[in-house]
Amino acid sequence: MFLDNGDSLFDWSCERDFWLLFLPVVLFDAGRFRVVLVRRDVVLNFFGSVSSDLRMGVHDFLHVDENEQLKKIKSDNYRGARLAGRLLAKLTWLHTQAATENITQKNNNEICREFSRICINSRDAHGTAITPTIHFDNILIENSLSISHTDTWVAVTIAKDASLKVGCDLVEQGSVTKGIRQTFFCENESKFADSSPDKNINEQIWSVKEAVYKVASNNKPFDPLNLRTEKIADGRFNCTDTKSPNRQTILARTTNINNIILTIAAAEIKK
Repeated sequence: MFLDNGDSLFDWSCERDFWLLFLPVVLFDAGRFRVVLVRRDVVLNFFGSVSSDLRMGVHDFLHVDENEQLKKIKSDNYRGARLAGRLLAKLTWLHTQAATENITQKNNNEICREFSRICINSRDAHGTAITPTIHFDNILIENSLSISHTDTWVAVTIAKDASLKVGCDLVEQGSVTKGIRQTFFCENESKFADSSPDKNINEQIWSVKEAVYKVASNNKPFDPLNLRTEKIADGRFNCTDTKSPNRQTILARTTNINNIILTIAAAEIKK
């Protein structure tokens, strides 16, 4: 069950050259959650350099369970994306803990040694994708986490308190094909996209569906046709799950940065 927070939840600031402890990223800070965006190769190259300094491998930054999951991925491209997403998510979570854990007083090597104590799991016992969870020393962390990536970029969104659920999605410009539209856009969405002067409207609609699914799915299968979007303002969409018992509507915000569409959805959890 979610509460509608309105546009105020998405009043974020953007800093394009923010140092996330020791990694330069694009940071969106909305007060109750933050979004970090960076090129995948920047993440992997940095940790490759640090691992060399520490005389360890990049995979030593992962929890043993994460390494087991990584071994099951056959695609080199997807394996690299998963690795970059995990490393960035751990760094983002550690940065949110900086004030209480004195992380900023540690050097880069000391911080990196914390990484294997963090386990991010996004698969159940059968290998099915689930909402990512964070464990630190096997203790569940309640912060909501979402990870998305393209071939070039990786994004992480993390809530700063346990009462907020977040979802993020990255889509490259021009990547939504006619087949995706015909299969997963409802009639109203297709008509709206055809009449919109925005050349990225197809990618925005698809990205909103993905991000809202991550907020509202409760690990149900992705059913984009029944997630109905409505543009309510520039860069802002309502998205309604027509199959949910109360037809819940969640607000999402899109932005175009570095030739990709970044969408963030968030809703407060009603206890």
